[in-house]
Amino acid sequence: MDKKEKIIREIQKEDYEMKKENEQNEERDILDKKSLDLRKYLDANLVPILSEGIVELLNSFPNDPVDNLAEFLFKNSLKVPNPDPTTFDF
Repeated sequence: MDKKEKIIREIQKEDYEMKKENEQNEERDILDKKSLDLRKYLDANLVPILSEGIVELLNSFPNDPVDNLAEFLFKNSLKVPNPDPTTFDF
């Protein structure tokens, strides 16, 4: 392979990598837009209760932290409003 072919292959490789990166960025943007409503719901309703449960775990150091957290979440599950599935754009 001569020098000219190497340069051409390198340019093709760079072009391929740029196209691949652009596609990944576009896919990420689409996913971010589609998941925005769900992320808002989780941030507003689940994260505060989950954080409270984790803080409780850190203060009490139970023997079975997973079971303890599951029990905490179950007890507090009624505090979380059910989402309206028609508002999500899947």
